[in-house]
Parts: sequence; C-alpha cells; structure tokens
Amino acid sequence: MNRYLFFFLFLLLNGIIWSCWAQDRGQCTAKEVSVKGKHLSFRTAFSGTTEDVSVFLKDGLLLYKNTKEPLRVFSIHQLNVVADLGSWGEYSSLFFLPYFSQSSQDSLLCYVSDQGIVYRLAKDGEAVKTNQRIYSWGYENGGNRVVLVHDFAQLNDSTWLFAGKSINGFSIFKTVNSGKNAQTEELIPLNAISTNKGWEPFVGNFTLSPDKRRAIYAYQFFNAFAIINLQENTVNIIKKEGREFNSNTLKVPDGIALNTNHYSCCHAGEKYIYMLYIGRDYKQVNADNAKKKTYVYIERYDWNGVLIQRIRLDRFGKQFCIDEKNGKIILVSKTAKTSKVSPFYIYDLPH
Repeated sequence: MNRYLFFFLFLLLNGIIWSCWAQDRGQCTAKEVSVKGKHLSFRTAFSGTTEDVSVFLKDGLLLYKNTKEPLRVFSIHQLNVVADLGSWGEYSSLFFLPYFSQSSQDSLLCYVSDQGIVYRLAKDGEAVKTNQRIYSWGYENGGNRVVLVHDFAQLNDSTWLFAGKSINGFSIFKTVNSGKNAQTEELIPLNAISTNKGWEPFVGNFTLSPDKRRAIYAYQFFNAFAIINLQENTVNIIKKEGREFNSNTLKVPDGIALNTNHYSCCHAGEKYIYMLYIGRDYKQVNADNAKKKTYVYIERYDWNGVLIQRIRLDRFGKQFCIDEKNGKIILVSKTAKTSKVSPFYIYDLPH
C-alpha cells in the first residue's frame, strides 16, 4: 500500500514541477479555455475587413478603421454610430493614414497619429490637431517611410514613444517635442532575438502599460515578446518554441506571407498583458477558414512573462480590444470583402 501511495505522490509532485517549469518558460497549456462570442450587430452597413484594420476601445466607445470605410465611433452598449469622422486615405480628407493610441485624459477617446502628426480625438468624434509629432522630420526623411509607424504612445506631455525601422533592424524610439521642433532618438534595439539582418524579421506590435513604466513588444514572426522596463531601459525577451522568420522568403514575390504569423496585436492592462496569437502562416489560416475551422488565441501573461491563460476564440481575426475592468474581449473577425455585416464579436474574459 505504501508503495502505491509513494508512486502516486511521485506522479503528483512530478506534474506540479512540470507545470511550474512550463509556466516559467511561458508555455503552460493547462489553463487553456475555449469561449464563444456574441455578434455585435450595429445598425449600419459595413465593408468586408481588409488588411489595414485598426480598432480602439474606451468607456464603451469603439473607434474603427477599415479600408474603404469612413472612420466611425460606435457605442457597444447602444449598438449605434456615435460619430462619423468621414473618409480617410485621400488628401482632401481629415486623415490620410491614421493610427490610434491610448490617452489618460477622461475627456479624450484617444490620440490619433497621421503621418507623424498628433491629434486629440474627443469622445464625440471631434479631432483637434496639436503641434506635436511622434517622429521628427529627420527620422521620416531618413528613408523610414517604407515602414509605416503604427504603434505609438505618449510617455509625458512632450514625449512620445514608437516602434520603427532603425539601423539595428527595428527599435523603440523616443521623440521629444519642444515648440515646433521634434527630436527623435533610438532608445532600445529590438533585434537581439535573432541574427537575421534587415528590418523585416523584427516587425511587431508595441504598447505601453497604463502606468507608463513598462512596455510590450510582440514579434510577428517570432514566437516571442519583449517586456521593456522604461525606467531602466532594459529588455526581457520571452522566447518560446516555434518557427522563426525565413530570410529566403524575402527573395520571392509575396514570400513574407509564407512565414508563420505569431503575434498580430497586443494590449497592456494594469495587471496582465494580452496578445493575439495566430501561430500559422496565411496559407494555413485560409485553409482552416475555408473548412469553417475558425479560431484564434488570446494569451494572457503577467508582467513577469508567465502565461496565465490561453483563450481560444471561436472566430478568426487579427485585431482585438480588451475591456479589463468589465471583463470583455472584442474581436474584429475576418469577413469576406463583400460582407455588409458587422465584423465585431464580444466575449466574456474568463476568470
């Protein structure tokens, strides 16, 4: 009897040790959970989702950008359009190529960056141009417009951070505004993860924590993310097993699509980090979607890089928002180009 009891205890202890080891490596799968979404059917027509999609959520207001659609603010509670900012992408429009970032001001929905210029966007949709830039003219004229800066964040009243192309491949930059002048300098290189050359392997997504002391950079072509200490300018890269970027794909037309897409979007909360994980190349994604095998993961980590939960959503998409306070996930699902229905699905964030 004691022999069987000893064997049982050995298996139990071994399982605990393995679970802790796997969590330390950011690979724990014991807490994976599947959730089903509810369709958010807004009272308006949509175009099918494209590659250039952005979404931002604050206080129940959802700002949405999609090619060939006007910029609009929706209420997820009333399911209606709160503000229509009009078309974008043409020089006669208010915005040519807008991107969004969080604002700590209660009166603002978010900040909008358009070709480096910062706008304040109120909750009623009113956009006010500021005299600040997220990158200097020198950075832009240095040949960096080939890499459009889409992730940016305000560090303080005059300072902005963004992820962009650098001599080190990709880096976090800091821009300090003074009057009409803006000075950009490289802050933290992001290429230590690989010996690959160039900037293409290191593209990803950047976000700032609410307290502005830390940041996250999630790599698109590496199964990895970086936790950045902005007070000490140090980087902790959490790297997991998975297929890495193949530089040979740069030599063939559209070859970059042959690489596995790992992380396509990330959000930083007070307590947790949330990242959208695909884990497949586009060929496999399209094959899965054609078979109605639609899914994508939201991974939740603590700020030490330990995987807390892996959430499998029942739709596929590449952009999402988190309402951490009310425990909600909103996914922009992939729809057909001719689709007129809302692409939004809302999920309860599991405990």
